[in-house]
Amino acid sequence: MIRSILTTAAISLLLLTNYYQTPSQTLNEFDIWQLKHQKIYIGEERIYREAVYQANKQKIENHNKDETRTYDMGENQFMALTQDEFISLYLTQVDAPKLEQQEQIEEIFDTQEPLKFVDWSSYTTIKSQGQCGSGWAFSVSNSIEAWYGIRGGRNITASAQQLIDCDVYSKGCYQGTNYNAMHYAQQVGLMNSMSYPYIGQQQGCRYNRGDYRINNYQFVGREQQTLQHYIQNYPVSVGVDAQNWQFYNNGTFSDCGQNINHYVLAVGFDFGYNWILQNSWGYGWGENGIIRLSPGNTCGILNQAYQIN
Repeated sequence: MIRSILTTAAISLLLLTNYYQTPSQTLNEFDIWQLKHQKIYIGEERIYREAVYQANKQKIENHNKDETRTYDMGENQFMALTQDEFISLYLTQVDAPKLEQQEQIEEIFDTQEPLKFVDWSSYTTIKSQGQCGSGWAFSVSNSIEAWYGIRGGRNITASAQQLIDCDVYSKGCYQGTNYNAMHYAQQVGLMNSMSYPYIGQQQGCRYNRGDYRINNYQFVGREQQTLQHYIQNYPVSVGVDAQNWQFYNNGTFSDCGQNINHYVLAVGFDFGYNWILQNSWGYGWGENGIIRLSPGNTCGILNQAYQIN
């Protein structure tokens, strides 16, 4: 908190100093964006980042003018990043070492019985992973928080940092999967995030133990109706293709492939059967940290869907 306050103060001082040195000029939109998001660029880096910002702003404006689009883009904390930089910093590699995946379940559900829309988003909070590809860890720790809340009425916060540091099948901010993280939580358990707080980078494993264990987990994807059925009980950790999510602001998204590079928490679906996903990029991204995907296997949501049971 103190570091954040000092960073904000430093940026404010620099911007205001520049302003008073050139009284004929006012803070431009890039300066204002830096101040809002606690960024600071100087010299050649500033020139480059402002150019990227302007190119992204034009991209957003062009997108939003297209009336055929089902979602809007908007400015956020990623405005000074190219798409390649965004992918490198915030998404995970897809070749993570892994345990054997569980057998896919073969269940047939009554297609005549309509599924009720559900939204479990109130059982866990939006987190911010920072410049660390740790979406896989937050997807699972948030899943555990929701599971404890729904099943036992306990309000807990599970440590994503412990997964980043201690799960030997992951590589911290660079690689990880939801099923490996669930295996760790089943075998070892997670500590409270107050005892093992998030720092946004990998460090040595401090505590290889925890009070918050899960009994088991299973694959609940492949078919839309399967995932919809199981999500009636608890949220589901899902892998997605998020390479085009950088400037998502609101609406129903489907502009993606199925190359899994990020993990989020599926907290439900709405009356139109659009998936409701809770991300880990803070409240300033998307619909207060939420994205809605079109029905079906949009962004590969059915390919790596695992639920605690």
